Amino acid sequence: MFRFRRGGRVIRLEKAGFAEETKDVPNPGRGWYRLYSFDAKEQIDEEELRWCLAKEERLALVMIDLGAYRSVPLPPEALGHIRQIFSFFQTWEKEMILRFVYDREGKGIEHEPGSLSQILGHMGQLGPLVCQYADGIFLVQGLMIGSWGEMHTSRYQAKEDLQELAETIFTEFAADCFYAVRRPVLWRRLFAKEGGGGRLRSHMGLFNDGLLASGTDLGTYAEKTPKGQPWEEPWGKKDEMEFQARLCQNVPNGGEAVAGERTLRDVRETIGDLEQMHVTYLNSVYDEKILGLWKEAEYGGVSAYEYIGMHLGYRLLVRDVSWDQKKSLLQVTVENTGFAALYEKSEAKLSLWRRTREGELAWESSPAGEGGSAWEGEPAKEGGLAWECEPAKESGSAWECEPAREGELAWEGALTILAGCLQSKQKQVLSWELPIQNWIRQDSLGQGMPGQGTLRRGTPRHGMSMRQ
Repeated sequence: MFRFRRGGRVIRLEKAGFAEETKDVPNPGRGWYRLYSFDAKEQIDEEELRWCLAKEERLALVMIDLGAYRSVPLPPEALGHIRQIFSFFQTWEKEMILRFVYDREGKGIEHEPGSLSQILGHMGQLGPLVCQYADGIFLVQGLMIGSWGEMHTSRYQAKEDLQELAETIFTEFAADCFYAVRRPVLWRRLFAKEGGGGRLRSHMGLFNDGLLASGTDLGTYAEKTPKGQPWEEPWGKKDEMEFQARLCQNVPNGGEAVAGERTLRDVRETIGDLEQMHVTYLNSVYDEKILGLWKEAEYGGVSAYEYIGMHLGYRLLVRDVSWDQKKSLLQVTVENTGFAALYEKSEAKLSLWRRTREGELAWESSPAGEGGSAWEGEPAKEGGLAWECEPAKESGSAWECEPAREGELAWEGALTILAGCLQSKQKQVLSWELPIQNWIRQDSLGQGMPGQGTLRRGTPRHGMSMRQ
């Protein structure tokens, strides 16, 4: 317990117990998803579609078929239908995993455009729409070629075609989201071993719709890697798994599990593979056979299905809190126990809660202005207290805060120390300098209540949902 005194008032802060809960936290950019398939030539029925949404899932794979326009530019009505689809998912706060396709029957060569320029033209037409709704797009899968958009059974698999498609979709869409190709070898054909590729390289991940189905994941890998196999050729599973373990420390990986020869193996091996590949998102409804087996198997005190769901992507836990009273320094140790990293830029927020006669009040802050040079507190529905935080010092290790002129005591600061990747199984210590002596004051009603609070786990914008 931490104690502070000012005059006759005592502030008592207690460290909460930091036990990991056995439940999933629906944080953004991770988790289960399901497929929602559309034809660009048809208008959607929003009322009917609304009832199909999975409320517990943050992600949605939105597949849009452009096959009706394989030989012509996209007409205004098709673009209008796509806009309606984007708007719908944005309204219902679903992050889109976006995939444009020309085929939904497994006949990629037959259904895709006869010229590469036609695909590139469609990318240019779609670009402004994707930019407009970029905040609601987590990832763009594929390069609009092949059967089901999975980049196989296509006439455009040559290295030069893949590079032109990737450069064009990244330039035209201009969305600061992630992109993904179907196989590790396709990624290597886009980028040289020695480096290069700029921002496209740092945004390009993988997706695998044949996970766990066979020793090659349905052709995702080669049967085995011959000695000295070139960079741009497929490798065997062991080498490709090691490649993904390195690559996907910085970019997402996901897809769908398929029942096959590896379905009945020990669930520990399955979870080990998902962790090694740094899987961030998985289909929640396909393949029912393998998902059913996971639901029946036990792992970590819950079903394997629940355990996998909880650990998809990042899973941030507060492991410890310490207070240096001489320095007025609060340190919070955060650990990522998920399969993958926290890829998106995030802020770590610190919240202090105070109990009043009416109950506990919480305060949430949001960045002020594009520069992020100041933070303004935004009060909860009850009460009227607001706090304004000054910028951190040059080292970025401390925030100085001043209380509002009236209201109950509360404070919340923010720090961008988590910007970038917090890797799986990695711990990070966050530090705040807290000028406690400046906070203790009478409330506006002059009631002089003893200050008492409990140190709680806060909820940053990108989701350590850690409040007890």
